[in-house]
Amino acid sequence: MLGLNALRRRILGPGRGDPVLLRELRDLRHPWIEALCRARARAVPLPDGTLLCRTLGRHKLRVSALDREFSPHVALDGFWEIWLTRLFASRVRRGMCCVDVGAQAGYFTLLLADLVGPEGRVHAVEPLPSNVALLSGNIALNGFLPRVSVHAVALGSEPAGEIALRPAYPGSMNAARVPDGMPDAPRVPATTLDRLLGDVPRLDVVKIDAEGAEHAILEGAEALLAKHRPLLVAEVNAARAGDMRAMLERLARIYPALATLESDGTLRPATVEALLGQRVGLDHLVVALPDATRV
Repeated sequence: MLGLNALRRRILGPGRGDPVLLRELRDLRHPWIEALCRARARAVPLPDGTLLCRTLGRHKLRVSALDREFSPHVALDGFWEIWLTRLFASRVRRGMCCVDVGAQAGYFTLLLADLVGPEGRVHAVEPLPSNVALLSGNIALNGFLPRVSVHAVALGSEPAGEIALRPAYPGSMNAARVPDGMPDAPRVPATTLDRLLGDVPRLDVVKIDAEGAEHAILEGAEALLAKHRPLLVAEVNAARAGDMRAMLERLARIYPALATLESDGTLRPATVEALLGQRVGLDHLVVALPDATRV
């Protein structure tokens, strides 16, 4: 139940200059949180071609001014994928260990670092060099260096090697694997999640957004997932997910329940067969839950 001050904030909104509280991200519904974030959204152009944005009414985030898929949303709205934002806000607690695969500039990394507190740990995995520079700077800018590790690698199914990446367009913050030898495609080190974080003492949450590489990443993370069974959220698209059946069956062997995270924030229980024919050609979020009662 909301207290008097929380109720006043809900009705009138925070006072001018007040940050959005983590408990408000957990307790308030989408329209309230979206309104609070939009009221506090601000984007300042910087001389280096980036925008300095205020996200979730709390965090400072530098993003590429040329990106046209992610940056416009955080610049004007102050949030990104509010359904996933609220899932993390409701389920991540202080002291947890989280992994953000495909961290990009760090929107979710900053949220997770805020939620786990100084007792927790966040591992941010991002292969694209231009994103790594933004990510590292954003972590420092928000004071989260002591609790976040940045891993400038690509993840896949092989424990060692290199891959070539290429942004979707100049200034894009999304990149996908391309054949070796393509011009303007930087080569980056690659490994598996099992090898990268195989010795962590606990693992509570894993988020994977890797532009079609999710199947290979999960193949290289099977031991770690089976050992810790963290809450897992993966963005998938059957049109570019590789062997999606194998990927989903791998998750079903490890986890007691699978679901999809809908745009209204609800978790909808799902089976492997249902997921195979769902929204082909569209990105959507598959959630693997360590506890079937929490769907």
